[in-house]
Amino acid sequence: MKKMMSSLMTGQLALTLAILTSAPALPAMGQEPLASLTYSGNELAPGTEHIGELADYHPQMSDGTHADCFQLRPQPGMEYTLTLRSEVFDSFLLVGVGTCDDVLIQFENDDFEEEGLDAQLVFAAEYDLYSVYVNTYNPGSTGAYTLLVEARLLPLAAAEE
Repeated sequence: MKKMMSSLMTGQLALTLAILTSAPALPAMGQEPLASLTYSGNELAPGTEHIGELADYHPQMSDGTHADCFQLRPQPGMEYTLTLRSEVFDSFLLVGVGTCDDVLIQFENDDFEEEGLDAQLVFAAEYDLYSVYVNTYNPGSTGAYTLLVEARLLPLAAAEE
């Protein structure tokens, strides 16, 4: 995997607003307040493909990449597959527990196929709310993408005798 995070805490990384963008200074007297981070925040539904565009107006992470965020409210007992594809940029996908502005990253992927630059994550839902970040590997990259959301019922565990 190309992108490695250095500060891992039992497989989880805390991602806060400070990581996404440096904290804005308070506006001077008479100035308009600064706008908060703007994510799409749309709810993702299994069986759908979201067609979007990552743009330079999306929040910027500390590594110089732009990210947009969506919400996923999973159903218990389901396994989710998220596939991010772009013909324009090297896709990087992150999923965490919580809202887009306050999240604990649990999963990340870059380049799940041998010859491609697309990202994919497969995980069993354990929480009520996940944030899904569409991101790029290269700083400053933007462009069109698709995000496919699939779900399947997990098989029941065999009962012990």
